[in-house]
Amino acid sequence: MGRSFLRNEHFLLSVIFACSSAWINDWDKPFSFECPEHSFISQIYSVHDNWFEDRRFEIGCRNYTTKLEKCRWSEAANKFNQPLIFQCSGGEIITGMRSNHSDIQEDRSYQFKCCQVKGVLTYNCEFTQVLNSFNEEMAYTVPPGQVLRGVISYHDNKTQLSPRFFRTCINVK
Repeated sequence: MGRSFLRNEHFLLSVIFACSSAWINDWDKPFSFECPEHSFISQIYSVHDNWFEDRRFEIGCRNYTTKLEKCRWSEAANKFNQPLIFQCSGGEIITGMRSNHSDIQEDRSYQFKCCQVKGVLTYNCEFTQVLNSFNEEMAYTVPPGQVLRGVISYHDNKTQLSPRFFRTCINVK
């Protein structure tokens, strides 16, 4: 059941992303994405192209029942060819993402929009397992009852690719 189930689940996620969303960036181009008011990033799908040495992204949002406030954009979370290690401050969740691409470095730098969740306690935060290898697509959906709070990605100059991890937390009123 294990591997077959995971393949089927991955296929289903790919079909859902392909049918319900669109690329937010073109190859080698910057992007800026923000979820609608009262929602947070809950799905990220990404593919890599060897010709462009870049990734394209599809991002989905999930409604949040509690008011999000005091939103802010982070400074650049990474420099080109450096690890991306980012986490919103306590009580904040990720509601947006920006990125610039360097053709010289063949890498991306990122910024994240973080919003405070009013009257909610964030706890039991943990990182996912590695979600992709250096040249693979990546599909991730935040589990129900959890929120996205952080991202880790390591860039490899030989392959120009990055595996990713996400930090999710449980929120309670």
